[in-house]
Amino acid sequence: MDTQILERMGLSPKEVAVYLSALRLGPATVSRISEQSQVDRTLCYSLLNKLVDRGYVSFFTEGSVKQFLASDPEKLVTDLSDQQEELSRLVPQLQKIAGKKPASFAIEIYKGKDGVRHAFNDYMAHPETAFLFGDMTDFQTVAPIHLQKYFLCLKRNNLHEYLIFPEGQDPGTHPTRSHMLPLPKSLFAPSVIWVYGDTTATMMWGDPITTVILRNKAVAENYRAYFKSLWKTSSGKDLRFASPKSVVSTSKKKQ
Repeated sequence: MDTQILERMGLSPKEVAVYLSALRLGPATVSRISEQSQVDRTLCYSLLNKLVDRGYVSFFTEGSVKQFLASDPEKLVTDLSDQQEELSRLVPQLQKIAGKKPASFAIEIYKGKDGVRHAFNDYMAHPETAFLFGDMTDFQTVAPIHLQKYFLCLKRNNLHEYLIFPEGQDPGTHPTRSHMLPLPKSLFAPSVIWVYGDTTATMMWGDPITTVILRNKAVAENYRAYFKSLWKTSSGKDLRFASPKSVVSTSKKKQ
């Protein structure tokens, strides 16, 4: 089980271990939870009290023995939703404090799977026609839930998606407004370049995965022009687009 999200919510690794043990055991004494979680009894008791304060564990007394019981895991989802709502309300205030226009050039670098998931979240916050070039098979294992949300975002916003990927690979099932072009494997590195709006995101598959998100209008437009040229040369079809959201594919004979 991937428990990193619990740590990102503010729980320490030992708090996660104690919570999961309480969840598995049902009503249990601190001794049983300590044994199950392999956390020292004194520390386990302290952590249980912290989890009680956060509402993730409750307790009752049976006879003279204190029993602890993990709360419904749905509580975690509720807390996360509340945090997102609070942050959404705070963002406008933070932007006023910044008191300046967004930079015309910005770069973000992430290591690990979270960087890929962040790129998906960023796209869904700024949905545009998507252009992807590269090996996309790892999306299906690294961020399968985010990938499905991305497909729904494309459908909901009636957006096109253009993929150029290595021959012989299965890019998976994409929405009906997706257009795919396989090309020889020799043209590809173990990476994906994903262009949408003024953003160019590059995922380099390795250990760890490295994700670079570059925000610059000129760079994004250059990548789209390169994509357009490669598509026309390889497929005999021309991609004409007045803006990132409006893309039309026409046959070479109609030019």
